[in-house]
Amino acid sequence: MRFSTARIAAGVRGERDNGGMSTVFWIVIAVLAVGTIAGGLFRMRAWLQKPVPPEVIEAAHRDDDD
Repeated sequence: MRFSTARIAAGVRGERDNGGMSTVFWIVIAVLAVGTIAGGLFRMRAWLQKPVPPEVIEAAHRDDDD
């Protein structure tokens, strides 16, 4: 049976070790956060690559003339 130093230290201090469940929880949260941010960036990139309608370009040129 293998013991990690963290588990031994937790036992010495009288703390209860939850078997790394807290670590797994934070890893899952981090993966979800990175996935959400990456998904948003990809959607923004796709939106920015869409062509602009001619009406918008025309309106921008009219604003420049004023």
